[in-house]
Amino acid sequence: MLVLPLVVAPTEGHTQVLVIEGLNELGKAGDRIRDFHLTQLEEARRLKQLVRFREKVNDIWRETTPARKRADERVQTAKAALEAKRQMLSSYVRQYGPPEQWPAEHQPKAKELAEIERSVVQLEAARDAIGRIDDDSRTLTGMLQKLDQATFARQFEWYNRKAKELGDGVEHLRQTVIGLKTSWEPSKAPPLRVKNDTKDVTVWVNGELLTQGQEKRVVAPTNSWVQVLVIGMTERRQFVVDKGKNPTQHTRIIEASPYALVFDLDAGAGNTHTEWRSHDEVYNWATSLTSWKVQPEVVVAASGSGPQGDIVRFKVPYIAKDRFGAGGWHNYALCFHGEVKWTMTRSGKMSMPPKDESESIKGGCVVIDVFSS
Repeated sequence: MLVLPLVVAPTEGHTQVLVIEGLNELGKAGDRIRDFHLTQLEEARRLKQLVRFREKVNDIWRETTPARKRADERVQTAKAALEAKRQMLSSYVRQYGPPEQWPAEHQPKAKELAEIERSVVQLEAARDAIGRIDDDSRTLTGMLQKLDQATFARQFEWYNRKAKELGDGVEHLRQTVIGLKTSWEPSKAPPLRVKNDTKDVTVWVNGELLTQGQEKRVVAPTNSWVQVLVIGMTERRQFVVDKGKNPTQHTRIIEASPYALVFDLDAGAGNTHTEWRSHDEVYNWATSLTSWKVQPEVVVAASGSGPQGDIVRFKVPYIAKDRFGAGGWHNYALCFHGEVKWTMTRSGKMSMPPKDESESIKGGCVVIDVFSS
């Protein structure tokens, strides 16, 4: 009953209901996976039991696949609402230009539009987070189906690492959902100001994209967590991302992400299979400075996509007005650098020996300003 009114006449209240319900569904799925399936998978990892290991990985995607479908339905509903709202307000855009330029009496309408735009971005972020877990668990299941116990034992270190990445991905999903839900909850505390002050790095803050040099206000009350995800956009990664999004006429993309590109090329002379995969990707953070008058809690973690340290979680400290002044703030610069390695393998008509590359990630700082309250 909520979907039709949202599409026909979307309002800020309806948008909030849509987002919170969708995030609650994903949050519950993440909790179930962590509390039961990952616990059982950990036991199978400890005992190195192939059958039990395989069963628990299967259980994960049996949970994530329907959750992913429901999340995608939420995204499509939000997109329909956004398109309906844009059509309703098209005359304002023609008359006044972008919403931020509309006269004060029309700013409530501009705010409603911005809320629906935000809902699309955040629901997509949550859907994509559970989608990665779904894809990874299904891929791992396919590999495990072909193994016998002896082979599993010999290659256990690799499978154990992949299982840990699944667990990291589940925790990343849970923290993403928590951060997104917090941003929709009323708060008396002033919003944070976050800036991407990096070199060739893509940053997400609580699931929202923050381009290089951009700054945003983020709603995060005292003692809540802000989650920052970084991806170093090195020269090779840019190639992987661009080719994955824009394949040539004779290219068939099999897998595409910031961490891997797998494709077949057949220009008439025969098929060539190429794989680019990142590995040993590490981000090193400076998470404490003696100049910080109020020391926050900072945790470095992994997203589950392969890299180590690509997430930093920042617990918002209390910045007292009587110490920093009304309207004052405390500046926290979370700085990092990193490195990533790539391996390319090519087989088929134009086969070649494996090729390895190493790249430095220049990094920089994600700057968080916490205002006094």
